[in-house]
Amino acid sequence: MFSNPSNSQTTSPLSTSTGVWLPSASPAPLTPPRLDISADHVSSVGTPRIPHPPAPIEVIDISLPTLPAALNGVRILHITDQHVRRGRPLTPVLRAAILAIETVVVDLVVLTGDFMTKKTDAASALQSLHTLTHSWRRHSRPPPAFAITGNHDSSRFAQLAREASAKGDLPIHFLGPKGHVQRLPGRDASIALLGSSFPEDLVDIALHIDPFNPTCFPLTLAHYPTEIFAAAALQLPLLLTGHTHGGQFRLSPRHIPHTSCDMPGRLGSGMLRLKNTLCCVSRGLGTAMIDLRVMCPPQIPLYVLSRGPLPATLDPNHIVKVREW
Repeated sequence: MFSNPSNSQTTSPLSTSTGVWLPSASPAPLTPPRLDISADHVSSVGTPRIPHPPAPIEVIDISLPTLPAALNGVRILHITDQHVRRGRPLTPVLRAAILAIETVVVDLVVLTGDFMTKKTDAASALQSLHTLTHSWRRHSRPPPAFAITGNHDSSRFAQLAREASAKGDLPIHFLGPKGHVQRLPGRDASIALLGSSFPEDLVDIALHIDPFNPTCFPLTLAHYPTEIFAAAALQLPLLLTGHTHGGQFRLSPRHIPHTSCDMPGRLGSGMLRLKNTLCCVSRGLGTAMIDLRVMCPPQIPLYVLSRGPLPATLDPNHIVKVREW
């Protein structure tokens, strides 16, 4: 059963003058306007992070030369790093996310792991995921949804989620080693979804698809942004990741001291390019270690794909950030 949170119970994140993001002290109604995806909402290459309403959704355009013409304008909602804790399946940030998702129409939903924080959080994380799915299932033509797990997700959570998915109780397809080819309604092209929960997965998974099929676009989901090296070597055009929380604590909007992985701080979020591969690293929704964000608000990217040239770089053989957020 899906639960539907009412607007009267929803709170939004609180931004202070210091840039610290905390839950609101008292509940407040939140009724976000319906989002019209137009050129006015889309970030341009090279600009810093500019949030667009309804928060925490941010609309980002992605230009790809290998995108089939039939997929021009496809909209992908990217959810990651909810980090649900035991007994707290719906935080104020998740409530705001649910209401924001209800206002947008998308073609595809992808989730890139870390649904929970500790081993004892599995039941609450699954409850939260059930509720979250209802936000995009409210539309007359619900988009398909695909997911992978992350390093914080326990084997018990993965098992419960896959069992619920197989029974039809959870409308999310958890990607296996062979990936999944999804035909989007009303379009004469498909997306081949590849899911890599751990760094060693991607090479084996990529062997099951043809990256040069002109009518089937490969979209790779990975938890770790360091998978960009394997993705670039395999000529996979687009990689969507999380894990870093955008640093969670920033000394300035662009200075990230810690990313929880081998990526340096300057590459801890945003759109990266290596060779002909783009990697989008979301700031995610939740927090780890301490339930606090500093100068790093939560984020759900909504990518709008178009056929066109890759963002420019002077050295395609080294990782370069081509867009800030």
